[in-house]
Amino acid sequence: MKDDALGAEIGGTAGAAIGSGRPGRGTGAYAAGTAWNVWSWGIWLVGLGGFGLWLGWPLWAPDGTLIWRDVPQMVVPNLAFQGQVWRGVTGPFIHMGRGPGMPFLGDPQTAGWYPGSWLAALAGPDLGFRLHQWMHLVWLGLGFGLLGRRRGGSPFSGLLAGLIAMAATPHLHGLEWLHITAGVAWVPWSLLAAERGYPRLQAICLVLMIASGHAYLWVMAPVVALAGMMLLPRAARWAGLQSVLAVPLVTLPVWAGYLQVAGQFAPHGFSESEAAPITAFEPQHLLGFVMPRALRDFQFIGTDGVRQTFRQWGDFGWARQAYVGILPLGLAIWGLWHRGKWRRAVGCLVGGGLLLSLGLSWAAVRWPALGRHVHHPASFIQLTSWGLLLLAASGFQVVSRGRRRPLPWSRAALYSLLPLVGAALHREAANAALDGNFHPLWNFAWQVGWVAWLLGSLALVGIFGWAHRSWQRRTGSKAGGQPPSSAGQPWFWLDTAGDLGVSLLWSGLLLGLVICDAGWHSRPSVPRSLPTSALPPRLLASLEPGRLAVDPRLEELVRRPPAWGSSEELAAAYGFLARVALPAIEVPNGFDYLGDYNPPFAHPGRRAFLDWLFGGPVVPGSDRLPLSIDQIKERASRLGVRYLVTHRQVAGVPPLTTLAFQKVWQVHLYDLGPAPAGTIMSRQAFQRLQKEVAVAAGSPFAAEQITSEVVLRPGWVQIRVPAPLGKGWGVFWPILPLPGWEPTAANDPRPVRGERFGWWIPLEDRSQAELVYLPPGLAWLVVGAVVGGILLWQAGRGRTVEVARAPTTLVASSPTDGQGKPI
Repeated sequence: MKDDALGAEIGGTAGAAIGSGRPGRGTGAYAAGTAWNVWSWGIWLVGLGGFGLWLGWPLWAPDGTLIWRDVPQMVVPNLAFQGQVWRGVTGPFIHMGRGPGMPFLGDPQTAGWYPGSWLAALAGPDLGFRLHQWMHLVWLGLGFGLLGRRRGGSPFSGLLAGLIAMAATPHLHGLEWLHITAGVAWVPWSLLAAERGYPRLQAICLVLMIASGHAYLWVMAPVVALAGMMLLPRAARWAGLQSVLAVPLVTLPVWAGYLQVAGQFAPHGFSESEAAPITAFEPQHLLGFVMPRALRDFQFIGTDGVRQTFRQWGDFGWARQAYVGILPLGLAIWGLWHRGKWRRAVGCLVGGGLLLSLGLSWAAVRWPALGRHVHHPASFIQLTSWGLLLLAASGFQVVSRGRRRPLPWSRAALYSLLPLVGAALHREAANAALDGNFHPLWNFAWQVGWVAWLLGSLALVGIFGWAHRSWQRRTGSKAGGQPPSSAGQPWFWLDTAGDLGVSLLWSGLLLGLVICDAGWHSRPSVPRSLPTSALPPRLLASLEPGRLAVDPRLEELVRRPPAWGSSEELAAAYGFLARVALPAIEVPNGFDYLGDYNPPFAHPGRRAFLDWLFGGPVVPGSDRLPLSIDQIKERASRLGVRYLVTHRQVAGVPPLTTLAFQKVWQVHLYDLGPAPAGTIMSRQAFQRLQKEVAVAAGSPFAAEQITSEVVLRPGWVQIRVPAPLGKGWGVFWPILPLPGWEPTAANDPRPVRGERFGWWIPLEDRSQAELVYLPPGLAWLVVGAVVGGILLWQAGRGRTVEVARAPTTLVASSPTDGQGKPI
């Protein structure tokens, strides 16, 4: 038979073909629309979906609370705001509930331009986040699975490629961030569209990658586009080039809006005089592709009892999240046998990832300004991970199609023993290190990597066993080299059943390897949710909604919680954060936050607001605020703050609530009473405020404060007073003085923009004023995107050459080299 019977492993197609007495087509494809095809798709979707549920269950368990790092502090509030936008409660351009007015669409971490996040927001922030991440993880696996199907030639090989891609550590680690998972999920689809000869669809996938908002993926997008150009058939490359060149125009509002914010804010909060700590990828981090748990500091105690501490790995960042699995690494070795456009595309991804992750790390150290914008160059190693996954798919093709000459079991056994020999040598070196004869790293790597040796050995056994059985089926011979009997003879069915049974054995072995490998190495990197029943009540649960200010030192606790080892200590640390409700976790419940958590850029005015409120920068070791309660109340009232959350005590007033944690941290909550949205003051008082001079009692400002007369919606502020205030008087409005806030044309109040500390809106001869926020140049950005969309639509229309494509049914097929010739 010419047909590859691997499809029989999950659907029984080979048996149907044999029973009918028909030889397969030249491509090995069967008629589309059969029940087998429907079942194959169903098995794929159920397999990928169920595997995704198992992989990420610590995060999206329905009885858990989203309390892991950035999820409650950044992702959930952003989704809640998007839900308000779609319900018509507010405008989409600026979020007044986070910080003193933070641009929303200009922040790439909000995924505000991405259609998938809109749907997630409509489902609610908690449920929407879980659905969004799970569906995109499955979409990622389906894309890599179809790529593997194109390379491996069997449904099972494609399914296995999808499972391997889902279980890769960088994809599971990215489940913490909405925009990262969304952008990465479109990478395989862009490459698949290119390989199938659809340049316009390839460009659309690139647009969705960029629209997701992952700014580092914007830097990686040209490398992905170049790899796709290498996969495009020759006849479609001119159309592909035109389509790719239109992508920057289509996505102009996304990245140009980001650059606008970059011009107003300090990247990652660092000023020009500060150097950002670079989380780099260094050559020694390549060990993480084999032993991911080796990337951490360790202590070594030799036989002489001397204790040594090794801190030699540098800042990790994404360096420890590069692991793709033992099985794809073994298959990647076989993929090197394949030549042609696939190997060129793989070289582009692998080389691009190494160049960006290693090169930008080197450049950022020498040019600190670059480091403030490229804070985590180690994240670019994801390109190398994607290249290895594609190379593994090519390796599966080489293995499952068999070699031109048979692979004797003796040689297969010898190759399979090699990792066992390597493991034995490593173990001897580990023991020798105890006596000082080898570097301690050998001992530590054995402690954390012996499982990798074991799984690698099993992987090679499965690979070689698969290759031998596939070669037998391809050549139509058994051990003696005789062709199989006709389908009408009984013993032929016994041979077929034997082949199928052995193939199912190897299939089960490979699936088991993926599950064990993911459970041991990758799955622990999944963000987690804490059981709802174990969480104590939140600090703000019984309070009325209002604006709260958090001590900057507590912000640091939220950003960098204690890195304790045990799960109990970790649960206690995040349970503490749930009780404190820091800092933006309560935004969906009506609590606005004067600060802002984890912005890609920090505005100097935000720090000015907090420093003025707390009486200056945080002094290490201080346990009391330098201001009296009267001063605190006055300043908080001007900033619209009702609640203070601080680890320091306010002199002269007992806190409303105090929470203790591990006998180290204490958090005090102060209720300062209802606060106005704006304050009437003179222009001179506002100028004094701009100089960061405390407005002492007796300064010229009116006692009357604006409360119910102010209508506040993000993007629109309407202020009314009973009567004009007179010459030199106006309203102080505590929001960041960003470009984009403008008075309405119908009633121009000529506001005075503070340098970095709010607005003063004159109401000398009028009783009302309005301010509206629109990103600068928004109309031009939208026009550019429309023009780019037209160019993208026109780019693919001129292609008249029909591109040869592989069959779309999920059955076994023989791959070609792009020119129609079988490989």
